[in-house]
Amino acid sequence: ETAKPAGTTPLEEEKLRQLGQWCESKTLQLIAEVSPLLDALDAWDPKQKLYSHSTSSAAIHLIRHYEGSIPQRKFIVKDEEVSWRLREFVANEGLRNILRCVGPTCRDLMAPLYFLAIHSAYNEQTLREMWLSDYWIDPVLGALILIMHPYKTRAGTIQPRSWVLTDDGLHPATVLAFIERWTKRLRDVCPPAIANDLFLYLPRNRTETDCV
Repeated sequence: ETAKPAGTTPLEEEKLRQLGQWCESKTLQLIAEVSPLLDALDAWDPKQKLYSHSTSSAAIHLIRHYEGSIPQRKFIVKDEEVSWRLREFVANEGLRNILRCVGPTCRDLMAPLYFLAIHSAYNEQTLREMWLSDYWIDPVLGALILIMHPYKTRAGTIQPRSWVLTDDGLHPATVLAFIERWTKRLRDVCPPAIANDLFLYLPRNRTETDCV
């Protein structure tokens, strides 16, 4: 007789507390590290004459040149269609911060995803498949309310969640807005079928044809 697979074992309270603390600290760290890069990217003036590159200008030029699908460093520095200033910048500075301007990796999104899972009680699949149109902010009785209601595939239902907005740096609305902002440029180059997905990320293997 074939043994039935064991069910999922819930985390012990202490381990769940530790996971929550890790998600909070990593999410705050991400916001602190990435937000200044995105600020610089948004503020960059394309009409500015370039005598040297910054992370933001390099990211803009590489996104445009490679249509969002930025290859590995070794290919860029040998690409003679890329300006020598940009190739020199990539050779000296690397791609880590440039790629962080473009969008997150799957690993980057793990802490925010599980942070939202802990606070919403949604499972991983429900959050991973969530659309931008699955959450919004509404005024209710003089307060602003974050409303989430993604479709739960396995249950075949919609189970709404809501929170009163506050200025907490780790409010679910703050985390959602950060992820949406960070993935903004990926939406311009990704396949239309996934452009409304919240959790977009750069592939680990950047030699693939799919850029998101």
